[in-house]
Amino acid sequence: MLEQGSQAPDFSSKDQNGNNISLSDFLGKWVAFFWYPKASTPGWALEGSGFRVRTQEFENANAVIIGASFDSVSAQLAFAQEEDFPFALIADESREVGSAYFAERTPEMKYHEFGIPRRISYLINPQGIVHKSYDLEESGIELSEHAEEVLQDIIAAG
Repeated sequence: MLEQGSQAPDFSSKDQNGNNISLSDFLGKWVAFFWYPKASTPGWALEGSGFRVRTQEFENANAVIIGASFDSVSAQLAFAQEEDFPFALIADESREVGSAYFAERTPEMKYHEFGIPRRISYLINPQGIVHKSYDLEESGIELSEHAEEVLQDIIAAG
């Protein structure tokens, strides 16, 4: 994973609407950047709903929410629509962004054979620096509580 204090890699990728978005688009804002295994899966729907219900709180804290997986634009669009997610979902089919963010699984990891990303996330500060990394597979945190944890980390950072 990227270490706290390191520069977050910039990227340019398509969101669920086919729009190009880059990390640099959000300089001056906090970015909650989440990787999930696959669109339309129950775990991410649970985690994503935590962000959805706190979207206004994140906006009030000068933060944006971005989700990402290796799914297609159309799969991300269907997922965003079925879960009513008001935030960007990146379609990283090339896995270039996932590679830069260490979201790809190594052969010794669980679910490696399925080629899905790790369940990790990053809190990136307004200057584009990694403020905190979260390994949800190792931490044992409840997926439904992760959004609140990230929001509290933003608030604590001032």
